[in-house]
Amino acid sequence: MKVGFKIWLEDDRGNPLVGEGLEQLLEAVAETGSINKAAEQLQMSYRTAWARIRKAEKRLGCLLVSKQVGGAGGGGSRLTKEGYQLLEAFEEFHRAAEEEIGRLFQEYFPHPSQPQD
Repeated sequence: MKVGFKIWLEDDRGNPLVGEGLEQLLEAVAETGSINKAAEQLQMSYRTAWARIRKAEKRLGCLLVSKQVGGAGGGGSRLTKEGYQLLEAFEEFHRAAEEEIGRLFQEYFPHPSQPQD
């Protein structure tokens, strides 16, 4: 037996702000320098990726991604300072929550039963 969980942040009305999906999307944008490439990597459409980013930006009240329109060097996207700060904080929070949940699991289920065939 093992523990599984999902974690996300909500606003005061219960609207999701940040979760694992946005975390993965922001990581992919930071890694690829492109919303389009990030969307491809995560097997979603560009439109869906951009809509998720815009929705989060609207709810959080800050820009997470800046876009540069193509030119001689081509276009691209990068995380803003706020985008990097949010991503880093959520990743650290997620890791800490995972460790604490693991500790609690061991405390409450010290000898988990093995599945039987």
